[in-house]
Amino acid sequence: MRIFSALLVVMLLFSGAAMAVCTNPAGDAGHVIFNTTVKAMQYCNGTNWINAGAVIPNAPQTGCTGPAGVAGEVIYASNHGVVQFCNGSSWVDTACAATRKPNGPGCGDKPAGTIQYAGSPVNELQFCDSTDWVAMGWGCQATSGPVAEPEVVAYVSSSTNNLVISTLFSGGDWADGTKRKRVIINSGVTVGSTSSASPALSTGTGRGNKLVIQNSGTIAGAGGAANGGAGGNALLVEQVSVTVLNSGNLYGGGGGGGRGGDGGTGSWVDTITEGPLYAPNYYWATYYPQYGGVTTYVSWNGTWVYQGQGPAVTSVVVGSVTYYRGDLVGGDIYKVSRSYTTNVNSTGGTGGNGGRGQGSDGAATAALTGIAGGTNAGAGGTGGAGGAYGATGATGATGSAGNNGAGLAGSAGGAAGAAIAGSGYTITNTGNILGSY
Repeated sequence: MRIFSALLVVMLLFSGAAMAVCTNPAGDAGHVIFNTTVKAMQYCNGTNWINAGAVIPNAPQTGCTGPAGVAGEVIYASNHGVVQFCNGSSWVDTACAATRKPNGPGCGDKPAGTIQYAGSPVNELQFCDSTDWVAMGWGCQATSGPVAEPEVVAYVSSSTNNLVISTLFSGGDWADGTKRKRVIINSGVTVGSTSSASPALSTGTGRGNKLVIQNSGTIAGAGGAANGGAGGNALLVEQVSVTVLNSGNLYGGGGGGGRGGDGGTGSWVDTITEGPLYAPNYYWATYYPQYGGVTTYVSWNGTWVYQGQGPAVTSVVVGSVTYYRGDLVGGDIYKVSRSYTTNVNSTGGTGGNGGRGQGSDGAATAALTGIAGGTNAGAGGTGGAGGAYGATGATGATGSAGNNGAGLAGSAGGAAGAAIAGSGYTITNTGNILGSY
């Protein structure tokens, strides 16, 4: 942007005291600039910069002819009774020339072509068409060329998060049905989000007239959380009649990677040994009668689990349990112990966490590997990687099988955020878009 330069035929008057109330750039009510981004003359209305004529951002900057002029110069076209500015290639009317009144006596003591800023309650830039004071920024209703529709302009010149466009304008300008709204996101600026649940940029509601979003920077949603979180949206259109002009980047947040599946269960055989014990209810007794074989008694927990005659033995098998004779306690009494086998189940390993998706709040991350399972059990599957901008997160891997069960499938990755969500918009794209729209 640069401060507007007028030819000597134009005199600028201010009505009332001015205050520095416009930003990007700073300006007092009534100050005039030539915006090199939209190629239009603008004035500060006390809150926002207002286009004084048609916006043609792609106008070549080769200079104007008939008469010769450079971008930003202003003249009074006396034959049409209208003030014009050079947009770099053409002279642009600041009001509908068809309804102007040239060749008049002037406006009071002010000659034709004089520009003044009229403060409250109208807050508008005006010129004398030689007969009347005419508000600038109003185009003809029917014309073969661009209509200089009155437009309120706001700029985003520094990076921010979770921006609602309606907050950039005064309440009156936002609701005004006669004025188009334009928001310009400068190159190098990132509008991001701190949460995938909130869009990086949203339009807001309650707007009068149309909205133009002119993006030369980056609008990027937040990344989806690990283990399948959905990515955040870049732009949410909440009201119809929106035009998106994208020459920068529009990126939906990447989805979070899915969690890996748990490993399958396992099992193994364990040998349990109890004893040796000696107590009133636990003992091994061997009797040697005068005639006949040896008599063996085994008591376990007060129950005669074995009683038999035959040769002297040191172990006996009862069902699936083997009892053993231990050290001699006294007389014919010994300590006793026993052993048996049992199947033991083991759990599968836990699946690894998925990675988070790429977003304005952080880079995509790799997934974690699964944890090993117990004896003969399967390891958990590796989680899925987080998705890049506009991409779904990867599905987690299936856990390994154990000898007693199959591994579980990994969970799906999260969906990518949209580049533009909502409806009622049109888009012209010469930049980069990742995500649905």
